[in-house]
Amino acid sequence: MDPTCRNGDRLESIGPGLRGSFLCGFPVTHSPDGRVIARFTDDAGLHWQIDQDLHLERLSEREW
Repeated sequence: MDPTCRNGDRLESIGPGLRGSFLCGFPVTHSPDGRVIARFTDDAGLHWQIDQDLHLERLSEREW
């Protein structure tokens, strides 16, 4: 984790060969049935979401 990142920071892009990660600021015991979904826009301007089971879904528009 980049020590300069703070809660709520956004990463505009992840370059080739680099990695990103997500940090949840609450214990899983507060929401044991919670699901993680990440939404992003690719280089071609297409919108996607991926869930914790790695199911990738194309979104018709940016709805977030």
